[in-house]
Amino acid sequence: LLRIFRVLKLSRFLLESNLLLQSLVRSSRKIGVFLFTVVLLCIIMGTFMYAIEGPENGFTSIPLSIYWAIVTLTTVGYGDIAPSTVIGQLLASVIMILGYAIIAVPTGIVTVDLTTNNVTKTDSLLCNSCNHSLTAEHKFCSNCGTQL
Repeated sequence: LLRIFRVLKLSRFLLESNLLLQSLVRSSRKIGVFLFTVVLLCIIMGTFMYAIEGPENGFTSIPLSIYWAIVTLTTVGYGDIAPSTVIGQLLASVIMILGYAIIAVPTGIVTVDLTTNNVTKTDSLLCNSCNHSLTAEHKFCSNCGTQL
């Protein structure tokens, strides 16, 4: 696996991917609470849509209405079920707008963690052989392979 990283010159991204992974792990509780809230919102909105539209407009059950809410909230929008009443269309519009807002929240959570934990380290080293600039975490030069 390490050889593949060397051949594709991906080793320079290992540090950054590790920092991102650490940030995701630190933010996992916040993201978990957020996902729980989204699932709860889908259940509530799906139930409202079932009550508003009813079986005569294609929303034949609450699970089907929850499916519609998930598809709408995630902005997938298959189009297999669509509200036909004005109130149902208004609720669908609100769910669609919420879907766009929900996309940004996990990104913001991880970004805040990345910036507050000062992951952009400015410590750098120079390789003795080729004077290539490296971060302090490197053990070998990524340019010439010399041990630091």
